[in-house]
Amino acid sequence: MAGKKHSKLNMAFALSPTLREEFLRFIEYHPASRFSKNLRNMLLAFLQFDGAIEAGYLNDLLYDLEGLFALLDVIEAEKKPE
Repeated sequence: MAGKKHSKLNMAFALSPTLREEFLRFIEYHPASRFSKNLRNMLLAFLQFDGAIEAGYLNDLLYDLEGLFALLDVIEAEKKPE
């Protein structure tokens, strides 16, 4: 999945001022390491106990979550010390 290219987004994506503000607010109030850990745990619990392995949307969901986890890892890695 990691090697899959984003064919729908071949050009630079400019964030609107409102989207940039909301994104920065989200990063500030939802620590990437905590959010990533909790989301991964929730996903694993869902897959183990809800029988979701057969869900048809799971491949797309896993790909999208992989991208989100990669973003969260970068956010955490680039976090500036206070």
